[in-house]
Amino acid sequence: MLETSVVMEATIVIPLAVAAIFTRSLGGVSKRIMLVLLAIGFLDAASTWSYSFSTTIGMVSLDSVLASLAPVITTILAAVILKQVLKPVQYMAILVILAGVALVTLA
Repeated sequence: MLETSVVMEATIVIPLAVAAIFTRSLGGVSKRIMLVLLAIGFLDAASTWSYSFSTTIGMVSLDSVLASLAPVITTILAAVILKQVLKPVQYMAILVILAGVALVTLA
């Protein structure tokens, strides 16, 4: 499973790196933002690899609970980092997901 993740990430990174080398451009993205994007990509790859590892060793119940929190984390990060204004329905969705996670862990 790890090999699949490595190939998946490589098929994204390698063509972009080749295009950046040939065009001698980062597509108008500053070096500071590029570092942030690289960090995000690394964290995404690490999460994919850790998920595949944990499902391999049999922690599927924990994985499913943590995977359900991904939209919540994304929404919270968008509000905090990008200063995105959340709608009331988004706050309700966060509360419903957290309540669902709490109920699943009680069972």
